[in-house]
Amino acid sequence: MLETLAVAMLMQGSAAAAAPADYTLEQNWLCLPGRRDLCSSEASDTTILSTGAPPRQVEVTPRAENPAVDCFYVYPTVSLDEDANSDLVANEEERYVVAAQFARFGEACRQFAPIYRQRSIPAMRRMIAGETFAPDPHDLAYADVKAAFRHYLATENAGRPFVLYGHSQGTRMLTQLIQEEIDGRPAQDLMLSALLLGMNVEVPQGAKVGGTFNEVSLCESSADRGCAVAFVTFQQSSPPPDGAFFGRAEDEGMTVACTNPARLAAGDGTTSAVIPTDRRPDLPVKSRYIVLSDMISANCVQEGRDGYLAVGPAEDVPPMIGAMTTSLMTAAQESSGPVWGLHLLDGSIAQDDLIAFVKAQADAYAEAEGER
Repeated sequence: MLETLAVAMLMQGSAAAAAPADYTLEQNWLCLPGRRDLCSSEASDTTILSTGAPPRQVEVTPRAENPAVDCFYVYPTVSLDEDANSDLVANEEERYVVAAQFARFGEACRQFAPIYRQRSIPAMRRMIAGETFAPDPHDLAYADVKAAFRHYLATENAGRPFVLYGHSQGTRMLTQLIQEEIDGRPAQDLMLSALLLGMNVEVPQGAKVGGTFNEVSLCESSADRGCAVAFVTFQQSSPPPDGAFFGRAEDEGMTVACTNPARLAAGDGTTSAVIPTDRRPDLPVKSRYIVLSDMISANCVQEGRDGYLAVGPAEDVPPMIGAMTTSLMTAAQESSGPVWGLHLLDGSIAQDDLIAFVKAQADAYAEAEGER
C-alpha cells in the first residue's frame, strides 16, 4: 500500500481548473440505471453465515423494483495506470471494487457510478519518491466527479432523494463536493446521507456538526436527512498507532467523526460484513462472497483527537467463525501496515448495515413526505 505522502495527497485539494470528462457519454459510467452493467446483475453467489444457523447459499441478491432513492458512488484508489491520472477505461481494478463495494446497493436504490480520472497508485508511489506533477492530479479527478454529479442532478435526479457513497480517494472527492456543492445549499435538502468511509471527517470534540462541514451533521438515525455517516476502521486489539494515517484529528479540540453503522438502523452493535473470497483461497467457503451476519462487534471510540470504529468478533460467534474473522482482519492490516488500520475493509465491514440504513432512510423520507 501507500505511505504518509499518499494520504497527504488524498487529503489535499486545489483550485486549479481542469477539463472534465463528458458524462453525457454512457461509456463514462460504470453503473447507470436501465442497462446491463456491473450493478445490474442479480447473481451474487453468496454464503451467509449466522450464529445458530447452518450456512445458507444465496445465488441471487434481490434488487429493488422502482426504488425512490438514488445512490451516487465514487470508488477508492485502485487504478494501476502509469500516468498521474488514470484514464477513462475501466480495468479489472475498477470493476472489482465496484462489484465488491457497490453492486449490492441495488437492493435499496438506483445506482450511479462514474468513471473518473483518479490519482493512480503508480503516481502516488512516484510522488513519494520525489517526483512532482503539474498540475496536481487531484484537480482532474475532482473535476470529473463534480461534472458527473452535476450531470446526474441536471438529467437524472428530477427532485429525487439521493445518497452519496465513497471510500478513500472517493470519500476525499465527495467531501470536497459536499463542501462546494451541497453543504448549506438547496441540494442538501435532497441528500438523505453521505456515506464517507476510510478518510478522516473532523468535528469538534463532543459535537455532531462543524469542522469539515458547516451544516452537514453526523447521522444519528434513519429519520435524519442531509447528514453524514463517517468512520475509519481499526481492530479492537490494534488501535491507531503513532503515525496512523487515519483516526487522529490534526488540531486540538477536534476529533475524527465516527458514526457506528451497527447502530443506525435499530441495530444491536454488531455488523454484517460482506467479504469477497476470490482473493482469499484459505477461507472455508468457495462462493464469491461471504456474509458474516451480525458476527462483528463494532463500537465507536472517541478519545480526544482520536476517533475510529473498533471492530472484532462478536462475543457469541462460534470459535471457528471468530478465528476466521480475526484472520481476515489481521491479513488486511498486515497487507498494508498498522498505520492504515483496516482501511482495506472499510467498505466491507458493515456493508449490509449501510444498505439497511439507506432502505430505512428511504422509508422515513417517504413517510415524512406523505404527511405533508
